[in-house]
Amino acid sequence: AKALIFAGLFFEGNHARIWQKKGHQILKRELSEQVLNDGGHFELSPMYHSIILEDLLDIYNLYGAYGHSEKKVVEDEIIKMFSWLKNMIHPDGEISFFNDSTFGIAPNFEKLSDYVNAMNISIDTLNNNRLTVMKESGYSRINMNDYIAIVDHGNTGPRYLGGHSHADTLSFELSLFKKRVIVNS
Repeated sequence: AKALIFAGLFFEGNHARIWQKKGHQILKRELSEQVLNDGGHFELSPMYHSIILEDLLDIYNLYGAYGHSEKKVVEDEIIKMFSWLKNMIHPDGEISFFNDSTFGIAPNFEKLSDYVNAMNISIDTLNNNRLTVMKESGYSRINMNDYIAIVDHGNTGPRYLGGHSHADTLSFELSLFKKRVIVNS
């Protein structure tokens, strides 16, 4: 979808308009399936989530550059996804390690925050809730100032992607005094 949208907007002519339209149709269809109501990506991986969020920011940026009204659809999903991601971040500013997540593959939270700010997307960055439950993705964040726990209590992933299922349900990660103490291996 992203490649079709980029090609459709970059090039001119009938083919380019068809590519752009097809890309946007795919994007809308996949967003409704892949972005859960709580903002999590359906594969339940903070790393994959960050990659998709960056893709959406790229599309939003491109739509803005070309003056397309479709950017509002993308903006709404960016806001939901960013909110979800900030709940999956440890005090060190990095993602939790659930479902294949690791450092150095996806853009980190700080880079995504900078990108969101550069696009002038208004997002509440504070989360002082003691308990945040992300029901659809099956994660919760417990914030007690000196400790942060992120708990996986949901499904293993989409039922039709069995190869992407993980055995980390009912696992957790814990940070004490801004340091990671227990992580999901």
